[in-house]
Amino acid sequence: VFNLNVRAMYHLTMLATPHLIETKGNIVNVSSVNGLRSFPGVLAYCMSKSAVDQFTRCVALELASKQ
Repeated sequence: VFNLNVRAMYHLTMLATPHLIETKGNIVNVSSVNGLRSFPGVLAYCMSKSAVDQFTRCVALELASKQ
């Protein structure tokens, strides 16, 4: 779950960032309510969506100065 939801998003963002800065493009990450609320039986999924949410906030702050 983490490989797909978090690591893949991280690596794709790092690869796409130079082009997106050059073209003033945007990044759209898709998360879930599971990143904010806890549900039984989906521990890894909830953790990965929380990581996606935090990653999105951090990347937004990192890239804001490059606009």
